[in-house]
Amino acid sequence: MAVWRLLFKTILVVEDNDDDIFMMKMACQRSGIPHQFQVAKDGDSAVEYLSGASKFKDRSVHPFPDVVFLDIKMPKRDGHEVLKWIRDQPTMENLPVVMLAGSLLATDVNRAFELALMPFGNSHGF
Repeated sequence: MAVWRLLFKTILVVEDNDDDIFMMKMACQRSGIPHQFQVAKDGDSAVEYLSGASKFKDRSVHPFPDVVFLDIKMPKRDGHEVLKWIRDQPTMENLPVVMLAGSLLATDVNRAFELALMPFGNSHGF
């Protein structure tokens, strides 16, 4: 494993809204933690990234993430479907996933917890 990989964390943000991606990027930069910021703009791209498939197969360019920030409402597969897929993968069962939502609807929160979620965050800072 390369030395830089030990120093940098890889963050995968799965989000279709460019403004929210920008806000996440700024928050990550302000954390002061050295990181590589990766983006998947829909649920299918997230699964491809995590699988190392298609355009994400080069792990030197698209390393496996240390944490995933996952929007609930997205095109193609939604965040709940992606989270279920992640939890069904034996090699990813301990991957930290933080769900992001524009609202804190009880149905979204409950569904996320049913799928073995870690923390739940609101993308609007509430």
